[in-house]
Amino acid sequence: MEKLLTQEALALLLNRIPMGIILIDGEFRVVFWNSVIEEWTARSAEEVAGKDLRQLYPHLAQEKYELRIRSVLEAGPPMVFSAQLHGSLIPTKTPFGKERTQNATVLNIHQGNGADSWAIIAIQDVTDLNDKIFNLRKIKDEAVREKNLAQMYLDIAGVIILELDAGMNIRILNRKGCETLGVAEQEVIGANWLERFVPGPERLAARKTFQQMLRKENEPNSYRESTVLDCHGNEKTIAWRDSQVRDMEGRITGILSSGEDITEKKKMMDLLVKKSITDPLTGLYNRGYFFETIRNEIRFAKRNHQDFVTAIVDIDHFKTVNDTWGHLAGDAVLRAFGETVRKSIRDYDLLARYGGEEFIIFFKDTIGEVALRVMERLRENVLRMDVPSGNDTLHVTFSAGLTAIAEFADHRETGIDEILQVTDMRLYHAKLTGRNRIVSNRELPLECLDPEKRGF
Repeated sequence: MEKLLTQEALALLLNRIPMGIILIDGEFRVVFWNSVIEEWTARSAEEVAGKDLRQLYPHLAQEKYELRIRSVLEAGPPMVFSAQLHGSLIPTKTPFGKERTQNATVLNIHQGNGADSWAIIAIQDVTDLNDKIFNLRKIKDEAVREKNLAQMYLDIAGVIILELDAGMNIRILNRKGCETLGVAEQEVIGANWLERFVPGPERLAARKTFQQMLRKENEPNSYRESTVLDCHGNEKTIAWRDSQVRDMEGRITGILSSGEDITEKKKMMDLLVKKSITDPLTGLYNRGYFFETIRNEIRFAKRNHQDFVTAIVDIDHFKTVNDTWGHLAGDAVLRAFGETVRKSIRDYDLLARYGGEEFIIFFKDTIGEVALRVMERLRENVLRMDVPSGNDTLHVTFSAGLTAIAEFADHRETGIDEILQVTDMRLYHAKLTGRNRIVSNRELPLECLDPEKRGF
């Protein structure tokens, strides 16, 4: 028949354990304070009895401590507080004045008979562990215990833990890493990380980065992001922090990395960025992004002595489309028109919705005559464009102004504002002279424009 320990016997037992032992009730009040923790803290059990542990040690009121301990009090699973991840739960010093390194475990004790649950906090002094770890490995039993303890910490970690040897072979991949990649630990230990999990096009860069880390060319715990493949071939983006692994003689033998799967976070950030720079109706770049980008593009072109051409395009009689067929039809025209323009120019040319029914194109590394031919093909493509609207099919035309940087004698000093002003004047001329036209330097040379309106 199992017998319950008396409080006196329990206290005697807990006082003999070579660990700091604290019992707290559901309100964080100290119920028991063993002799080891008395010695470490220089606080007697009588002094702390009944006091709120958070008042004795205010940092325990922080969310990362209080919420985890409270979850244990509410019958949650045990919580581990490691020195590396959480610091000391109850800060103390050794007799030599050195900060005592602690690992702590918090477990629930159910009182029964409707009484509140308590929590037992077991604190282990691991101050000397790092200094003795290589010597302890020589002792077989301690090596096994240490491995099991390390595996426990690895498995409860909320991040990927990966250790690679100098050949990029996997030494350690913890539970979180296996779950992220969809593999079992036993099938990947010893496998080559580069060949198994890095996409082919990124392997050369990944190997170079790894070699730099081995040669101390990267800062310790430096941040990096990389793409990995899970067991199904799906790409995941991992944010890594890396440190070198050394042997007893101080030689670098591998790299230890902690990683976080930021795939969904990155997708969300990319989506937010895309929304901030694109026009929601047409999916093209918006006016703001155009002006953020164009100045850099112009500086690059001038520095590399490249020509470029700018065109402003305006759909003819667009107000009539809205007034006659409605705004939904007008939106359909804008979408179809934007897509036709996009397919008619090169992928690396810059296209944006300029506002309303106006669009703007920046032709990179292009002379005026070539851009004019592209615009004429675009005009023909738009003439053939069918836009369904109920039982009707809509057709539209456009007018455009075209300006090449080579037209300006002082083109190295010419800015985007002046280029757009000239382009807009040519667009206006195209509207005045019949629409469905493209006006360039050939029809309306720079010298024929009003200098005052050009801002000269």
